[in-house]
Amino acid sequence: MKFISILIIILSVEMLFSQDRSLIDNSDQTILRVAYNFGGPVSFYNPKRNLKGTNYLFDDWENFGVIKSKDNKDFLVRNININIDLNTIQTKISNDSIFDYDLNNIEKVTINNKVYKNIYSEKGKRIYEVIFESDEFSILKGFETKIIEGTPNPMQNRASDAIVRNKSYFLKTGVNIIAFRLTKKKILNLLNKDSVKIAKLEQYMKSENLSYNKDKDISKALLQILILDK
Repeated sequence: MKFISILIIILSVEMLFSQDRSLIDNSDQTILRVAYNFGGPVSFYNPKRNLKGTNYLFDDWENFGVIKSKDNKDFLVRNININIDLNTIQTKISNDSIFDYDLNNIEKVTINNKVYKNIYSEKGKRIYEVIFESDEFSILKGFETKIIEGTPNPMQNRASDAIVRNKSYFLKTGVNIIAFRLTKKKILNLLNKDSVKIAKLEQYMKSENLSYNKDKDISKALLQILILDK
């Protein structure tokens, strides 16, 4: 069974890159090492309920990702998704089987140009999208699902039960992770009353027509002011 799992992962690994992202020979031996480093169980499943929606972060499996290992190697994979409820990164192998990656050997995963990390806090480990990351703090986005029960009331247009995905923002300092809101006041407070940085950030947000409520805008602005302008 373990050998079958190793063969299955060959289908999901496209290319292997070294630290400088130069191509390494994609031989059988290399693929076996990939499966050994990141391999987890292959799950077989059958849908149990007629639910609308999904407990996966992405609506479909047509996603490409780059897995960065803890020894700084990059692996390009396809058919990748994040199971929110199980807190796992998975590859769909066939209609009824899914491959689980071992998160213990993974530093981060980039899917559709967004970075995700399995981060430990006092509440345990959880996969977050990294909105911004620096030595001082990180802004993270977490996800959860809940089931909304259907109703026969035609006015509510919800005949079947549905899975709803929700997002929340968090601030990470050290090993502490707390709830966070994307507001101008909260973002500016992260700059520790540094009047120069505050002025630069406000000017940049205005000149680029960015919003304090949009995480992609905050990511762009903080990267420019706190990282690139150093």
